[in-house]
Amino acid sequence: MKQFKLVFLVMCSDHDSAVHRTQMESPMCKSIMIGVKDIEDACAQAKQLVDSGEVQKIELCGAFGKEGAQAIRDAVGDGVIVSYIINLE
Repeated sequence: MKQFKLVFLVMCSDHDSAVHRTQMESPMCKSIMIGVKDIEDACAQAKQLVDSGEVQKIELCGAFGKEGAQAIRDAVGDGVIVSYIINLE
């Protein structure tokens, strides 16, 4: 079975995407978590991972909202699933 690859992006203004990252890996799934400082950083990280073939799905924290999720989608194109957590009030 082919390994599924997922990245979860968490946005906070004091995150440094070069430092704030971790991953878990099993034979079936590789999950990467990256802290990004803003939408631009998130787009760059997502595009790099997609271009290198390291990810099949991108999950975004609630800080992104619909507009941030669309920005990520625009950056990576249609070949990757992009979803985001909705904040319920």
